[in-house]
Amino acid sequence: MPSREAFDWRGWLYKNFNRIGVPMKIRSMQFALPVVLVTAVVATSDANEHHRGFTASAQLSSFNEVPVIVTGAHGSLRLTLSDDETTLSFEFSWAGLSGNPAAAHIHVGQVGVNGGVTIFFCGGGGQPDCPQSTSGMVTGTATAANVQAVPAQGVEAGNLNQVLDAMRRGLTYANIHTPPQFGGGEARGQIHVRGRGDD
Repeated sequence: MPSREAFDWRGWLYKNFNRIGVPMKIRSMQFALPVVLVTAVVATSDANEHHRGFTASAQLSSFNEVPVIVTGAHGSLRLTLSDDETTLSFEFSWAGLSGNPAAAHIHVGQVGVNGGVTIFFCGGGGQPDCPQSTSGMVTGTATAANVQAVPAQGVEAGNLNQVLDAMRRGLTYANIHTPPQFGGGEARGQIHVRGRGDD
């Protein structure tokens, strides 16, 4: 038998099946079976792609802001996406802010780059006002109806799939804003997604 590197298993099967007189129906399976297996794998992969709930998290810090803010404000975010990918549940907490928060939300943007606001946790976008406290927490849900347009970055209003795609690629971050001094954000953290199977 040839070396493993040069071994042509399809040719070997065809040649040897012919030699021992295996019927044509059986011989043809050597070609049909790989096609069936590949089709099954692709179908399973497609099904998983369309039903991919996940959990995600972010650790916020004033030192992550662009430019850096040294107040030491910090926070924590946990997100859970439903299996049908229509509802994003969130639990968002913060502490050590220099003032009361006006808004907290998800931005589209990579590490070290400021991007546009697309989904609010509080203070706008169909969500309640933020608690007026330098330490606090909000919980709730967001759906496609809560997605704000970011025209400069191609995000369409109501298009949750675009935001989820950016999130899976590590291109979203959470931010909490305390105007007037830190209207652009006082604590920020990149959102990291984990698949349900990794929980």
